[in-house]
Amino acid sequence: MPVRALLRVLLPASAGTALLLSSCATSASAPPGGSPGTGRGTGPPGPGSTSSVTTTAADPRPPVTSAPPTPTGPTSTPGPTPTGPTTPTPSSGAQPFSRQSAGVGRLMVTTLSGRASGVTMKVWVWVPPQYDDPQYARAAFPVLMLYPGGDGVSYTQWFSFGQPELISARSRTGEVSPFIMVEPQMQVSTSLDTECTDLDGLPKVGTFLDTDVPAMVRDSFRVLPARTAWGVGGASSGAYCAARVLFGNPDRFSVGVTLGGYFEIDTPLAAGHTAAARATSPMAIATGPNPPAVWLRAWTGSAGAAEAISLRQNQAFVKAVRAPTKADLKVLPDGTHTWTTFTKMLPDTFAFFTEHLDKPAPVR
Repeated sequence: MPVRALLRVLLPASAGTALLLSSCATSASAPPGGSPGTGRGTGPPGPGSTSSVTTTAADPRPPVTSAPPTPTGPTSTPGPTPTGPTTPTPSSGAQPFSRQSAGVGRLMVTTLSGRASGVTMKVWVWVPPQYDDPQYARAAFPVLMLYPGGDGVSYTQWFSFGQPELISARSRTGEVSPFIMVEPQMQVSTSLDTECTDLDGLPKVGTFLDTDVPAMVRDSFRVLPARTAWGVGGASSGAYCAARVLFGNPDRFSVGVTLGGYFEIDTPLAAGHTAAARATSPMAIATGPNPPAVWLRAWTGSAGAAEAISLRQNQAFVKAVRAPTKADLKVLPDGTHTWTTFTKMLPDTFAFFTEHLDKPAPVR
């Protein structure tokens, strides 16, 4: 059975303790993202790195040692509900949004017609409470581009399993940065699985995701522009999407996290089986002549047929990468290919992004 067919299935399950397998490229010099204390995360590894492999026990919720600084004062509590327009308008090119229900922060949705791709799909955006807090009125925020599992046409999984509440609560204590979360639709239809890639003769979904959506976010919200402030994440088929966007666009994104993912294009479409399509896969790029200076953390379970396949692919990928790419793998031994398991990976996911991405900073 194809990997993608197995990895579509998301059913309730449990998860146990975590193990960590790392295949790391560690740099002897400061990474290009800047150093701690400058308002930046640690960034991706730099050139001249060496590789090492370690296996050790790890808590799935490691503490975060670096708290995000408040741009204009102490760490803020969530601000009051805004009384002005629900659509942020930092530039004349801001995209119109409709407000949706959210327990904390603001969740919005829009239908974006991509200028570069010609593709039209929905995009959901969540902004943390700090975005509307007067103490952060002049602050720009880091961004997470997040992709759901399944066909990715109508799911909003990155807002449905407590992620806004987790970010809101932990950003008040400094454990997690107050990220803006962006979840685009991944396919133009359930029957057109382009694997978040521009495939010959088909809609340019890859360009929509890696070019049109970030451009809209920059035009519509107060966000930090540098690649060291932009991360990608995904679950299941969305994990492949996140890895493809990261490895295909290292000039725009610096770190990523995959949950139950895979790293070689897997689609029933004939256009996805050409040499050109295979060359866009994260595995092909990572093992090619010019591996990018990005950092990927991969999470997977090991229980069930889907996660057994995912585990093998993740282990192979982590072992294959070389400098300046960095990758590490965390495994939940009893974890299955479900959001019940993926939810247990979220604290570490957001802690990883917090450690390695830029923190909110004043708009210049």
